[in-house]
Amino acid sequence: MIEYTGAMLSVDPGVNAMGLALWRWEPRHRKKMEKPIRAWVGQLPSKVLKAEPDWHRKMLRLLNRARDSIIKFGMKDHLHLEALFIEWPEIRSGSVGHAAAVRGDVSALAYCCGAMCEMFPDVRSTLLAVSEWKGQLPKEIVNKRITRAIGSKDRSGNAFETHAWDAVGIGLVGKGFALDDPKHFGRQK
Repeated sequence: MIEYTGAMLSVDPGVNAMGLALWRWEPRHRKKMEKPIRAWVGQLPSKVLKAEPDWHRKMLRLLNRARDSIIKFGMKDHLHLEALFIEWPEIRSGSVGHAAAVRGDVSALAYCCGAMCEMFPDVRSTLLAVSEWKGQLPKEIVNKRITRAIGSKDRSGNAFETHAWDAVGIGLVGKGFALDDPKHFGRQK
C-alpha cells in the first residue's frame, strides 16, 4: 500500500505565468527550514499568450495547466495536499501599482487566487498580501535571503527561476519563517 506524505503548495499568481512550490507539510516539517520538494514556473506557450486576447480564457488555461502539474508532481511523489498559501494582490502606491489596477491585472490576480482555492476545496487556503510576506523588501534582497537560508534549488536539483522565487518565499513564510528574521535569514542587507 502506498503511503502519502502531507504537502503544502505556495503560489505566486500571475496573469501570464505563476510561481509554484510544493513542500512537505507533516507536523515535523511545518516549522523546519528546508527546500521545497519542487519549485517551478507554470506558464502558457508564447503563441497561446499572443493568440488569446480574452484574459479570462487565458487565465483558465493557465490554471488548468498549473493544476495538472501539481497533480502530476503530487502523484509522482505520493503527496496529499493539505495547505495552500497564495499571494493576495494589493494595489501598491506609485505609478506601477496604479498602472496594474488600471489594466485590470489586480482583478485578474484576485480571480486567479479564488480559482486556485476553488480547485482544491478540501485544502486549507491562506491568502498572504505582499506586505505580509515580504513587506517592502525588493525582489533581489528576498532572493539573496532565500539563497542564504536554503540555497537556490529545490530538492530535485532544479534552480529557482522568476516567479518560483516568490513562491518559495511565500512558502517559507507559510511555514513560519519571517523574511526579516535574522535568526533564519542571516544579517540584514
